[in-house]
Amino acid sequence: MSKEALTPQPSRFQKGHKDMSEQKPSWMQLADIWLSQILPWKDGESDDQWVTRVKAQIKAKLLESYRNGQAAGPTKRVFRPTQKQTPK
Repeated sequence: MSKEALTPQPSRFQKGHKDMSEQKPSWMQLADIWLSQILPWKDGESDDQWVTRVKAQIKAKLLESYRNGQAAGPTKRVFRPTQKQTPK
């Protein structure tokens, strides 16, 4: 018998199991998609034009992220006092 046959497969009915069509891409996957869209040179674009265009799009994305964080409000911080270490 092969290893694949002996390996338990996740059931569709298990809690937390999602079909591939139901899974959302991660933040990093979305960032990769976005970068692959903005980084290629456009036809007839000079190096200076490319740098200007890409910088503007990155700055716009950073500003959007900053504003989303501001709109979400402050996070609740948990105070955890540090433990004093005694010399041994």
